[in-house]
Amino acid sequence: MRFRANIHNPKALGLLCQTIQKVNKQCTLKLDKTRTRFICQTDLVDGSQVWASVKTGTMFSQFRIESQTEDQIYLSVDLPNFARAVRSGEQATDMIIRLSKKGSQPMLSITMSVQSGGGTGGDRPRHEITQEVPVRVLTANEIANLNLPACDQPKVEIYLPQLKEMRNVVEGMRVFSPHVSLVADMAGSLTLTGITNTLTTSTYFKNLEHPIKDGGGMHQPDPTIKTECKVDVKKLCHFLQVQLLQPRSVLCCLVENCAVILRVSTVDEITLVYFLPCVG
Repeated sequence: MRFRANIHNPKALGLLCQTIQKVNKQCTLKLDKTRTRFICQTDLVDGSQVWASVKTGTMFSQFRIESQTEDQIYLSVDLPNFARAVRSGEQATDMIIRLSKKGSQPMLSITMSVQSGGGTGGDRPRHEITQEVPVRVLTANEIANLNLPACDQPKVEIYLPQLKEMRNVVEGMRVFSPHVSLVADMAGSLTLTGITNTLTTSTYFKNLEHPIKDGGGMHQPDPTIKTECKVDVKKLCHFLQVQLLQPRSVLCCLVENCAVILRVSTVDEITLVYFLPCVG
């Protein structure tokens, strides 16, 4: 099992880790020649998950990998440690990541070349710094159990408004309510409601867009279709941290009595899928 690559976009990689670690600090990292994936899952009771995927060439160059599982490697990694190691090299002139071992402990070793303060321009002396992040190689059974949650087709799919504005609203509801209700219809409206025994507050967004289905505009959506999902307000706040990645779009899919599924596409060609389970 071998892996070595140059990290040529440490800022984007570090931001991605910083964002998804809100779901779970322990993450499965899938290394592959085509796409690199990060999978964060919480326990079965909680049910929150995020699956992030990026073209390998967006983050890495000179990517070399060998394994007995179709040249794919699955690692369990502590995201805060990994993110700190990656972001420490944002000013490095060269940054190499490889899979190594320290005794019997597998490691992701990140070696960066940095210039010291002496001298001027390209004449400044360089030195190398290596950061090591302990990892664990997943077993075949663990890999087989990495599956997207099973859900019915969503009744309503709607693009979210500006995430900064929505985050301000949800953060305000978080102060007094443990849950937030999302009600959306196929007429372009979304209502967020926080409820307690003594207080109810709602915020209404209108003129939002819906995805165009196959066939373009031939079939207009039924504006009377509406659905509601109630989710943990803290988990929704954690998701809204995704604004750090400068999303191009965020599609909200409401599966009644099951989950809110949020599909994110960013300017760095990163795609993320969040699963927020409904609460009673």
